[in-house]
Amino acid sequence: MLAWSGSGEASCYSLGMIREPISSTLPPIRIAIIRRHYRPDGGAERSLKRTLEALRDEADLDISLITQVWRDGPEPGFRLIEVGKPGWTRAGKHKRFVRAVQAVMQRERFDLVQSNERVPGCQIFRAGDGVHRQWLALRARQGDALARWSWRVSGFHREVLAAEKALFAHPDLRRVICISDMVRNDVLEHYPQTDPGLLKVIYNGIDLDRFAPSSRPPADRYTELGLDPAAPTALFVGSGFARKGLAALLEALVEAAGGWQLIVVGRDKHLPAYRRQAARLGLARRVHFAGVQTHVQPWYALADVVVHPAEYEPFGNVILEAMASGRGVIASTRCGGAELIESGVNGVRVPPGDVAAIAAALSSCADRARLSAFGLAARRTAESFPLSRLRDEMLGLYREVLDEVRAL
Repeated sequence: MLAWSGSGEASCYSLGMIREPISSTLPPIRIAIIRRHYRPDGGAERSLKRTLEALRDEADLDISLITQVWRDGPEPGFRLIEVGKPGWTRAGKHKRFVRAVQAVMQRERFDLVQSNERVPGCQIFRAGDGVHRQWLALRARQGDALARWSWRVSGFHREVLAAEKALFAHPDLRRVICISDMVRNDVLEHYPQTDPGLLKVIYNGIDLDRFAPSSRPPADRYTELGLDPAAPTALFVGSGFARKGLAALLEALVEAAGGWQLIVVGRDKHLPAYRRQAARLGLARRVHFAGVQTHVQPWYALADVVVHPAEYEPFGNVILEAMASGRGVIASTRCGGAELIESGVNGVRVPPGDVAAIAAALSSCADRARLSAFGLAARRTAESFPLSRLRDEMLGLYREVLDEVRAL
């Protein structure tokens, strides 16, 4: 097994073992993909894994994953380079991770480096988490004066913003993968010095076999969850309930016609507060909190419609997963994935945080015939975004950038 050690900042960092060594016959293109944390239930992480799956069989690629924590075990066929975790604060950990990764980049001399984190010096940046400056701007509009002050003085946010600014200004940057037109517009708004020619919109892909239409499960499955088998059921999938808009959705359930009930899949450190909100609104028997689910596919079968009313979501894999599963989607216009929704055809687009609009959308979906039509149209939409399309677009981008780098 290959093993080596190095330091990212004096002797503070040591690299872990490099697992899953590749063949000694190296293909010509050595690519590093950076993702600080991986957990199997995360949307951005699932998107990265799908990208890796799409690229796995390409014989001309040697892919290394640079990470701090990869909780799902090594990916077959890839080198996994793990960096340590020193530092006491979020800002310090972020800064040291960036420096450690830059040390690996310097040492390994990859042909291409694609970062899913804000690491200055990469040739390709995939803005899967959106634009941090935009997210903070949205929070500032919504929070009170004390909250706005705390975000401004936060060492972590200052560190991330500094890294983001340095990344977009770095001379080695060749492409920015924007996972929606919304993200592309956010980059140009907050970093207008960025050359628009560097921004490439590549939507996420979906495994159309793994996520496939299915009929509603038997009534006893709903009974097991404490729900009414005869009532229309909405599904919410996502961790970080505040950003994903769960509070507004709970309020909308009260106003919506049709007696909607809700299944919530995901985690949040403030889960008890959301349980109390549901009880206060008289929804205790109409909302089931399912917690984190590593395998989310079966939960889409329980849904008549999927609701993703996020305050800020660069794409939202749940939207594409729901569509591939044959379910219409209600999503906010601050979700990049909502760009795939044609209101009244495969779902409904609503303003973020607009309780009345979410309630009206749910009310309009209470009709089973309309839900069926939504589901059929949604599946057709998802079929335009298979993993093969993602693979081809990514490979095309790699070749473009590699040609540019080699021409220097």
